[in-house]
Amino acid sequence: MTLRRFIILMLMLLGLVAYVYFFEVQGEKHREARKNIEQQVIQIDVSQVTGLSFLPDGIEVQRINSQWRIQSPVMTEADSLAVATILDALRWMKKGRFVTDNPHDLPRFGLNPYQNALVIRQGDRIDSLFVGDSNLDGSECYYRNASSHQVFLVPISLKTSAAKTLFDLRDKSIVTFAPKHATRVLIANRGKNYQCDRDRNWRWRLSQPIVGLADEDRIDAMLNQMADSKVKGFASELNRDLGRYGLDRPWLTIALYDSAGLPLGQLEVGNQQDAGYYARNVKRPGVVLIDSALVAQLNVSLYDLRDKTIAFFQPDSVTSIWVEQPEFIFHCRKDSAGRWYMLKPDSALARSWKINSLLYRLKDLKVARFVDPPFRSDPYYGFDSPAIRVKLMNDNRMVTDLAVGKAVDDKVYLKNQVSNMVYLVEQQAKRELSIVAADFIDK
Repeated sequence: MTLRRFIILMLMLLGLVAYVYFFEVQGEKHREARKNIEQQVIQIDVSQVTGLSFLPDGIEVQRINSQWRIQSPVMTEADSLAVATILDALRWMKKGRFVTDNPHDLPRFGLNPYQNALVIRQGDRIDSLFVGDSNLDGSECYYRNASSHQVFLVPISLKTSAAKTLFDLRDKSIVTFAPKHATRVLIANRGKNYQCDRDRNWRWRLSQPIVGLADEDRIDAMLNQMADSKVKGFASELNRDLGRYGLDRPWLTIALYDSAGLPLGQLEVGNQQDAGYYARNVKRPGVVLIDSALVAQLNVSLYDLRDKTIAFFQPDSVTSIWVEQPEFIFHCRKDSAGRWYMLKPDSALARSWKINSLLYRLKDLKVARFVDPPFRSDPYYGFDSPAIRVKLMNDNRMVTDLAVGKAVDDKVYLKNQVSNMVYLVEQQAKRELSIVAADFIDK
């Protein structure tokens, strides 16, 4: 074979490969892409969508400064998640079976003119999707584009999206804020005022009407539910006639502030209505209806806000335990290897799990009722001869010293000798602190 002939054959082969690649391989990709575009209900770039209209209700939603807002029939914030869900569904939605392109057939499918319509604006481009009846099993609906009489079956989600109501589309957040940003909570509840602030260690503390540790779990739960709860209904779009809803003088007000002292939100609660309450967010016009479960969470007393922990210690830090009862004195000590030994009333290796159980019961003791200063003398409460006294030590340092006093109805007095605080606790607490020494011996 001559060199010239070889070169010609190679050029022909390369040409054939190029033809197959560009016209078959790449061409197939282009044809597939074109087919996918033709099957789409609408070509949509979510980032370029600037507005949606829902007809025949005349609801107008616009993107303003990256935020979705309802412009008609009221001007208010939109539910961004609801709008994003609609756009995402449109992005992937494809046409189903072709039905007809005869304009005289449109009334048969609920498309003359339409049952619902969804108008999407992307820059200068406007697409109008007309939605008609559902099919027999309700899984699909009839649809056509405003630019064509071609009718297709499409997923029923298009009808669901186009039929959204004003309530579906508007922001139903009661107060929009991030609980982690709240550093001050002011509560006015039926004439009683409470203030909680975060300290340097990010713990909640009561500042008014008393100073002390606050119940962090209760405050965090209150803030989280306040941030997550949704409006049940909208009673009024304006701030007129607030007295009708009991909001001219709300019985409950909760105001939130951030670390710079700037307001995060303020909720006012008025009259009860069936299973809810009228309320308003002072940052927004109008009156809403909120769930009674949320109000129950927000309707706090001073007791609810106070930290009800009695003994502040870490069980692992305890090295010595004394329990003094009328019958005997129980004393256990932990060695450097972490083993517990009973020293009184017997000398023996102690069951570590029983010791830990006792320590965690002490740590979990909660106040049933606070006895605030000024206190009476110890004999009044029975602390001069306590029924039980429990002392916990870390080496030579006293970490907890509890004295159980007299019973009052179904409760007993208890004093923390370290903090010099007096409480009432449930009778069960006394039974849990009363021990049988033999049960602690490791046999």
